[in-house]
Parts: sequence; structure tokens; C-alpha cells
Amino acid sequence: MSVIADILNGLATLLAAGTFSLTVTPVRSWFVSYDVSELEALKVTVTPKTTERSIISRRTSEQTVDYYIALQQKARDIDDLDAEMVPLLTLAQEYHDYLFTNRQLMLPDGSRALYAGSVQDVIYDVPSLMAKGVITSLMTVSYRYYGSSG
Repeated sequence: MSVIADILNGLATLLAAGTFSLTVTPVRSWFVSYDVSELEALKVTVTPKTTERSIISRRTSEQTVDYYIALQQKARDIDDLDAEMVPLLTLAQEYHDYLFTNRQLMLPDGSRALYAGSVQDVIYDVPSLMAKGVITSLMTVSYRYYGSSG
């Protein structure tokens, strides 16, 4: 299997194994696509975003793979978002902290991918909220993988 797919599976599994303030099972997918009717309950989706590979020696390469973690839920009261935004942002912060303390992903071939950082790209997406009434929070998580360049 590809490194991108292996890390994707490992990241979704790692998040599913954690204990957080909101109970939700992250789903791994190649893209985020839900109908608004499916978002009555919080959905967490892990998808690949970008990858970059560089040579660090004649025999070794470094691949950095970025993943989106999308947190989505239909807003119940768009005029009073605190009740929904605060728990969602708390979960995003918990994910950042959890991944920081669980920095290694073991891959099926016995190799490891190392957590390289995370960014809260979109605290909440205003167009999605205004047009569809959906709260979408998006974070990017980066992992590094070292392998043969040959």
C-alpha cells in the first residue's frame, strides 16, 4: 500500500483510539462530502491534502504528507453559536494536543511516520455556515516519513 494511504489509515485509527470531550468516530476518506441532512450529528473526516518529497542523501528521502481533519456539524441556532462552537473548537484543540503527545504512527510494514505539526486552517468556514448552516472547522496535520530514494 502507499505511504499516503498507510498514514491516512493510521491517523484515523489513532484519533478513534483517543478519549475526548465529544464522542465521535473519525472516518478516513479521500474527500469530505456530506449532505447537510447527514450532519445532524458531528462528523470528523480525515483526508489526504498534499505531499512533498525531498532527497536528504543518496539513499534516503523524506516525504511530508499533510492531511485535513474536518469537523462538521449542522448549526442548530445560527444566532447563538457559542453552545456549538465552543465544544467543536475544544475537540479541535484536544486533537492537536493528542497528536502532539502521540507523535509516532506505526505503519503496516514496520516503519514509522512522525508527527511534524498541525495548523488550525479554518476555525470555522463562514460561507458554509451562512449558505448551508453547517459549522466546518478544518485543521491540517503533517507527518514525515523517511524511506529509500532509490
